[in-house]
Amino acid sequence: MDQKTLLALAHKTVATTWANLARVYPGLTEPCPIVMLNSRLKTTAGRSFYTQRKIDLSTQLFTEHPFHFVQDTIPHEVCHQAAWDLFQEKGHGEPWRRVMISLGIQPSRCHQMTNTLWEAQKANRR
Repeated sequence: MDQKTLLALAHKTVATTWANLARVYPGLTEPCPIVMLNSRLKTTAGRSFYTQRKIDLSTQLFTEHPFHFVQDTIPHEVCHQAAWDLFQEKGHGEPWRRVMISLGIQPSRCHQMTNTLWEAQKANRR
């Protein structure tokens, strides 16, 4: 998938996730966060900058694992924004876990994806 297609998929997933959360949490009235692809993220799948209402996603990991991003990574990051908006939760605490569970997603802090391009580059440097 090219970056334009990935970004469109990310925007759609963020909007859908935010709409689902707004149905569960009517107090969630802020606009959904913006989403950006970040080619500098090699092993981190995503980051939420909740005070800026921004989500960064790893371009390489998203390219290799689009299904996982749609099913888990993007909702994980969107839930950080929702947990901040609703409970001022900054991390992976109980409020964030409750928000994840409300979407039917297992609240997990870390992913198991491999960035094969990055791993190959590291192996060639040895």
